[in-house]
Amino acid sequence: MNRERLVKQTMEAEGYRNQMYKCPADKWTIGVGHNLEDRGLSDAAIMFILNEDLDICEDELRGSLSFWEDMPEAVQEALMDLCFNMGIARLLQFRKTLKHLKDKHWASAAEELLDSRYAATLPNRAAHNANLIRSAGG
Repeated sequence: MNRERLVKQTMEAEGYRNQMYKCPADKWTIGVGHNLEDRGLSDAAIMFILNEDLDICEDELRGSLSFWEDMPEAVQEALMDLCFNMGIARLLQFRKTLKHLKDKHWASAAEELLDSRYAATLPNRAAHNANLIRSAGG
């Protein structure tokens, strides 16, 4: 079997979409006719997507925060989780938290983070990230 030819034929027949859509059978589908309702995603696909999303977050943080490289690993992990969870645009609205991070005022940054709608909505996740930030102070 010629896999390359099969891939080309399947893509021509099914199309290629990077957003979910309803196929003619009214099933949520993505990519090249991948039926999410009946097949879901494999563990390998899920981990591939997760790692790609984390790479995107790291690139966005590196490009948006001039101090990214200077942050301790624990702070980078907190910022990665925040970026992953809310997206870079929303994270950049946390101006006071980010200013405290840039100035290496870890406790103040953690407190600002906890004084947010994000923390009220996701208290355990916010507490974890605040603890990561605080840990940078020793």
